[in-house]
Amino acid sequence: MNKILAVILCSTLIITSCSTTENIHNAEPIITNKHLTQDKPQTNEPKANSSDRTSQVNSENVDYDQEQIKERMKGKERKGQLKIENVKNHALSKSLFEAMNEYFIAMKEGNEDRIEKLLYPGTAFKGGVLAMYDNAIYTQAVTDVALDKERVKSVSGMYGLNCDNVAIVVVNLLNTDGVKLSGNFIFEKNEDNKWLIFKTD
Repeated sequence: MNKILAVILCSTLIITSCSTTENIHNAEPIITNKHLTQDKPQTNEPKANSSDRTSQVNSENVDYDQEQIKERMKGKERKGQLKIENVKNHALSKSLFEAMNEYFIAMKEGNEDRIEKLLYPGTAFKGGVLAMYDNAIYTQAVTDVALDKERVKSVSGMYGLNCDNVAIVVVNLLNTDGVKLSGNFIFEKNEDNKWLIFKTD
């Protein structure tokens, strides 16, 4: 009787062992996604010449990647001068319009030094301010400018600015592809009551 039990027990162990071995061999292989185990950790640092120069196109923020723009607009460079003579002014004060117009003149002349004088001292957003200037060669005309009063309070609070000294100018233009584009310029008034560009969005 004991011998029979021993044989049954031994047979059970062998069957269990074989079954376990078979399950191991039939198991799904472990797949490692190399994109999840990169040697270099992923960071949120912006690409050079890309997200540091941004503007707004058709009311959506986009990155101005100079290489992509050059590729997309190849052969579509503006012929002749940038048209800025007939810019329609919607509610900008004389001093604010003159400051904005200085930027357009710099675009037309290709004079970056002129824009330097329009920057608010210490601003960390120079790259973004230069985005529209960088793409002037693909701009046919600046059509009009308008005030965005609704965002002044929220934007001022976001950057710790005095909302009484802040103005947001929406610039509408036409590129050489016939597409209407727009960009927002955030101005801050300095101690001399001069409007200077703090940033763009």
